[in-house]
Amino acid sequence: MRTNFLISALIGAFCVTAGTAQAQIVGEVVSTGGADGNVLVTREGQTYPILDGDPLFDGDIITTRRGSSATLSASNCRLQLSASEQVTVSDRMCEPGAILPAALPNQLPQERSLITPARLVIGGATVGVIAALLLADDDDDEPVSP
Repeated sequence: MRTNFLISALIGAFCVTAGTAQAQIVGEVVSTGGADGNVLVTREGQTYPILDGDPLFDGDIITTRRGSSATLSASNCRLQLSASEQVTVSDRMCEPGAILPAALPNQLPQERSLITPARLVIGGATVGVIAALLLADDDDDEPVSP
């Protein structure tokens, strides 16, 4: 029984760690200018408005629409996007040529993605708890009497 409990605890810890490792925050949106909804983030195929203070993740594509701007802080640099520009968040985003003309300036924002770092952690913890409960065998393999 003690062995099963230890195995369950290790599985639970792994599941929680795996959930947090998939979505590491690498920076944040320092400020946005222009009308609300004119600075967009594309993350995991979903595009939606991004606001001051929102987290940035490696691989996010930040796009400014006409008449808007954004200041980003990520990967040890601070970057200013002007109207109708885009950049992919990475450790190379402050290098020359990283800012490109906006490819999606008129795309309508969609609903926020259902996958968030908090939900990944909760999901990992849930899987760990379920695994612990399934592996925690408290009958010590004793036969059941009729």
